[in-house]
Amino acid sequence: MIILGLETARSVCGVALEVDGRPTASMTLLRPRSHSERLVPMVVETLARADLAPSDLDAVAVSAGPGSYTGLRIGVSTAKGLCFGIGARLVGVCTLAAYARSVISAAEARGLTPDCVAIAVGSRRGEVYFGAFDGHDLSDIMMPGILADEEAVAWLAGESSKGAVVLGGDAASRLIAGSNSLAGIKEIHHLPRAADVAALGRRALERGDEDDLDEFEPYYLKDYIARRPSGTVFDRLPF
Repeated sequence: MIILGLETARSVCGVALEVDGRPTASMTLLRPRSHSERLVPMVVETLARADLAPSDLDAVAVSAGPGSYTGLRIGVSTAKGLCFGIGARLVGVCTLAAYARSVISAAEARGLTPDCVAIAVGSRRGEVYFGAFDGHDLSDIMMPGILADEEAVAWLAGESSKGAVVLGGDAASRLIAGSNSLAGIKEIHHLPRAADVAALGRRALERGDEDDLDEFEPYYLKDYIARRPSGTVFDRLPF
């Protein structure tokens, strides 16, 4: 199976190819608000590095949320466009699960074997997108959702009494610094990777899980509300 993974849910813009279960080529760009202009050229270049054409793809896996509204829309619309154009299968991958997989790799490189990997990604107003996964098979321990900081801290404190917990995500430092009860939890800084999206997408397809191209939408977890800006460039024009 040849599968393309796309990661655009947060600040990372990433593309990765996996061929028959082996990571083959990847590109990562850490430049916020550049996904719309860089993602497609990165797909083209990554395929070229592997001497493959878009028509060679069997499936496209996309990081499907939770995350940035704009980033998710860019990734999902690109994945859908590719699948429609070449007849490939589409599979959405939970962003927090892919993030957890990358954190597990980083923990293992440090000689850690966590029982639980939790991911806390900043939302707004003292909230986090939060999920927790088994450190051995990535099964859900706590389904991804939105928690207040204090709720996430209380959950982590309880879980750390059962086994080794590592915490990743851009809100990890905030949670740990805000509570002495999390002193025993290891914080792992590691960016999400498109290669993890591809790997989890392959696993989903092997289980027979596949998303409908017409119906699939990102997992926002909260409603997106468009707001009119308080001022625009036109307000400063002299007429």
